[in-house]
Amino acid sequence: RRTEPGAPNQRTKAPWTPMAEEAEDRREALDIFFEISSILKTGLSKESLNALVGLCELGVNPEALAEAVRDLRAQKEAAALEERRAPSAATPSRTGRER
Repeated sequence: RRTEPGAPNQRTKAPWTPMAEEAEDRREALDIFFEISSILKTGLSKESLNALVGLCELGVNPEALAEAVRDLRAQKEAAALEERRAPSAATPSRTGRER
C-alpha cells in the first residue's frame, strides 16, 4: 500500500507524504470504529467518536470515558424530562406570545 514519496495517492490524488498517509490511516480507522459503533447502536456521532478515540490515544482510561458518556446521557435525559414536566415561564405560548 505504501507508495513512493511524491507519487499521488490513488484515492485522493494528493501527493504522498508520511503525514498524509498517517491522516488517511486515521480516517480509515475512524470509519471502521464508526461502523462498529453503529452496529452496536451506541448513538455516538462520528465527531464524538473521534474525540473519544483521541482522548484514549492521550492516555485517558476508556472505562472512565464510557462512564462519563453514560453519566452525561443520564443527565441529559433527566433535564429533558424535567423540562417536559415544568416548562419555563419564559416559553412562548401556543399563540406565539410570551406569558
